[in-house]
Amino acid sequence: GFRDAQVELSRSFNNTSVIVGTAVSTEISRCAVMESSVRGHDHVAAFVGESKATTVISDCLAKAKIVSDEHQAGGLVGTSTGLTLTRCLFRGTVDNEQLHASGILGLIDATAVPTQLSHNMVAADHIFSVRNLTHPLLQTSGRDCTLESNYTLATTLYDSPGSPPPKSYTNPNDENGQQVTEATAKSNAHYATTLGWDMEKVWAHVDNDYPILRWMKTNGGATGINHIKTTDRNGTVRYYDLQGRYIGTSLNSLPAGVYIGGGKKIMKK
Repeated sequence: GFRDAQVELSRSFNNTSVIVGTAVSTEISRCAVMESSVRGHDHVAAFVGESKATTVISDCLAKAKIVSDEHQAGGLVGTSTGLTLTRCLFRGTVDNEQLHASGILGLIDATAVPTQLSHNMVAADHIFSVRNLTHPLLQTSGRDCTLESNYTLATTLYDSPGSPPPKSYTNPNDENGQQVTEATAKSNAHYATTLGWDMEKVWAHVDNDYPILRWMKTNGGATGINHIKTTDRNGTVRYYDLQGRYIGTSLNSLPAGVYIGGGKKIMKK
């Protein structure tokens, strides 16, 4: 897992991501990229910049801010010339300062090896493109792919920051997926029954929020708070909520509650 990763590739280079720039017949499973940001020029995503051959991504989670300054931006993968992606969750935002922005996959670039997306959930806050070239799941460019049981969040905003309307999509087996409410997207039944995820051994549901990978959960708390870096090298203390979300370096402006700081639970009254 990666937390607070910041990856930026300047100038006209491709394949920018947290985990793999170019994946060729690679398997990625049960990985997480959380509270992270990625910025690049083309093939920009949280997990893989460019997917080739028989690459498989399964049971993965990202909560990230993805930004491209011109070409393909995708929540999890930038481009595909061969990919199977299943049982994955993307949360966060995808922005393109010029062209295409997509919730999971920026672009299918070729079809010699098929691209297959199935049983995924996109819970993005927004998917923005300056030229209003936004896609809930992926940009196919008219190329064939296999799509089955993919869902998106009904409150996701699309198009440009100046005019970000929600959109309506109803087919879980097409390139836009089917929208669900936030309540459904946070429910155990949506993942266990509708999407067929293993909520007993692989995924965990905590506090009626979006699911996390089970290895992120500890016996004593909601998420893997024991593994969160709470103190920087200069002595600055970082604070997190009980879901492991980074709050800031001060509790002064936060409401009463329980937080994590300095490796301990802290009660603010």
